[in-house]
Amino acid sequence: MSKVKDIIYSSTFFIIEMFKSIIQKRKFMEYYYGSEDEEINEIKEYIQRKRRFTILNYQFVEKYKLIEIEVCKDDDCDMYYVPYNNRKMYFKRSMSKKDICRCVRSLLEEQDMESPHRYLSDDFTVDNNSIVVDAGVAEGNFTLDIVEKVQKVVLVEYDLGWIEALKKTFCEELKSGKIEIIPKKLGEYCSENEVTLDFIYHKYGRIDFVKMDIEGAEQIALGGGKKWMDSDGKKKIAVCTYHTPEAYDEISEILRDRFVMVHTKGYMCLNPLFGFKPPYARRGIIRAEYRDDK
Repeated sequence: MSKVKDIIYSSTFFIIEMFKSIIQKRKFMEYYYGSEDEEINEIKEYIQRKRRFTILNYQFVEKYKLIEIEVCKDDDCDMYYVPYNNRKMYFKRSMSKKDICRCVRSLLEEQDMESPHRYLSDDFTVDNNSIVVDAGVAEGNFTLDIVEKVQKVVLVEYDLGWIEALKKTFCEELKSGKIEIIPKKLGEYCSENEVTLDFIYHKYGRIDFVKMDIEGAEQIALGGGKKWMDSDGKKKIAVCTYHTPEAYDEISEILRDRFVMVHTKGYMCLNPLFGFKPPYARRGIIRAEYRDDK
């Protein structure tokens, strides 16, 4: 009887997901009907061909669908980790092995060289001996990619589950002082729960690189970094621009006078059924570098 219930549940779930996918695609196609944007039309062609709709509708994601993810257990702390860049990348206790596999595949897709969510490129990198602010750290993959070559990384992360995991991932760097964790949100003003870029800038005398992925609070957080942005000296920022409909335009306006900007190729696609407002296709990341001629 239990097996029958499982089959019925699985079949029902599949049918519901199939209908949801059909509606998602239809809404997206209707909104972008007649678009002359070649990048939009590339996405539409992929959606039609693959008959599914995801946040990254590109061929490159296919290579990550069936990739094996090695999830290991650290019995000393009873936490899961994944081998990453010859390190151990720990995950929140609330996450199952299945959750972790899904998360890692998503990370690999997002940071593929062809992804609109890719923070860095061959021409836009974190320089050696930089002081870096990683805001919206989560599992810490961005910092793991650059930690060996930088002087210091300030991790701004509010989620207690991720903070516990980060303390395991960066145990040695925390002891040496190379990494600092600020258990707050990045915001416009300093408070009990928020810290600003300007506070971090004044504490260390410089910030060379900022990575910001903070779920729609990017514009507000940039408001807390005006002194840093106005200061002289080389600086770079990679900031997410797809969390809200107006994010790309508003962030571009904030950065325009001080930085030379480029956006990543392609679009992130937001699900019309999850309450997201148009545009459903949004630029993923702005990469900005300080203007010497300002």
